[in-house]
Amino acid sequence: MSNSDTSDFLAAPRMPGGPMPRFDTPLVPRNSISGRALVAVVAIMTFLASLTTGAVILVGGAASEWQADVAREVTIQVLPASGRDIDAVVDKATTVARAFPGIGDVRPYSKEESTKLLEPWLGSGLSLDQLPVPRLIVVRNSPSRRQAPFSTIIAAGSTACAR
Repeated sequence: MSNSDTSDFLAAPRMPGGPMPRFDTPLVPRNSISGRALVAVVAIMTFLASLTTGAVILVGGAASEWQADVAREVTIQVLPASGRDIDAVVDKATTVARAFPGIGDVRPYSKEESTKLLEPWLGSGLSLDQLPVPRLIVVRNSPSRRQAPFSTIIAAGSTACAR
């Protein structure tokens, strides 16, 4: 064999960055069952990804609304103590909370309502007269006006009710 015969079998060296070889055959043949199955799987996965994205957007919006509602509300807890008229303290705390600008609603819970809140844990039909059941006051900021700082309300309520 001569040099000219072997040079026909040797490939020319490729330059780096040069064109890559191109193959005309697809990775998965299109007209076969595996090609059609792959297309179906890709379509199903795209549909499921779209559903998941929609569900995440809906849950995120609902969580944001719930968090905004919770941030506009605070609960004042008045603990019963011996020698203290709890109804007078609840009335005084309610008056102090209503006096602040930006407060939309102040709702004191009655003794019966506070007892009703404990039923899921203690059961119904119990006499809670011997237990020190705290009284609750729910204070909500007005959504249309400037928000009241709850820390200031709590400090003022604590000072007013301690007297």
